[in-house]
Amino acid sequence: MEEKAERLALLLKLAKGRDKERLAWRIIRMVAFTPCREPFWECVKRETGLSEKKVKEIMDYLEKAGELTIIRSKDGRHLYVSTLRRIRRSPVNLDRWIKVGDAS
Repeated sequence: MEEKAERLALLLKLAKGRDKERLAWRIIRMVAFTPCREPFWECVKRETGLSEKKVKEIMDYLEKAGELTIIRSKDGRHLYVSTLRRIRRSPVNLDRWIKVGDAS
């Protein structure tokens, strides 16, 4: 899985538009579904080969694109791990809800 995540991260740098968003989501889902215990970021690095900084950059990109909402604490700090755990518990994304709305 480490090799695949690193390859996707390289492809992400080259991609544009909707393809970039799709690749970013694939990476975030891969990280979210990585079976990790504490310390979370060390486990992610070991399992996927992606650094904490890279994962956070991808999540920030998705938030700027309107694809993801990062959970924030009361003082405004980003709660990246909580957001990834929420994705793991409920992986339904915006695209799926839009498709459901268009069908009716």
